[in-house]
Amino acid sequence: MKVIGLTGNIGCGKSTVAGMLREHGVATVDADAVAREIRQNDADARAEILRRFGTYEADELARIVFSDAGALRDLERILHPRVRGAVRARLA
Repeated sequence: MKVIGLTGNIGCGKSTVAGMLREHGVATVDADAVAREIRQNDADARAEILRRFGTYEADELARIVFSDAGALRDLERILHPRVRGAVRARLA
């Protein structure tokens, strides 16, 4: 199986391209959606996020982490290993 990563800045068309690929039968994994699932459903991740930020609501987290680089790194430290693991599992 070939795995191709689709990356880019906000609003650059990643979702559009992923949709076009799906229309042609290509399986896709949306890391943002995986992160949302983890934030909503992984009790350990939720507890870490709540302990660090006082909330796990997306709008509040965005407000916090997009104004504080250290907070963003903390959120990434919590979520990224879990997202990588979930993506790898879906690709297996």
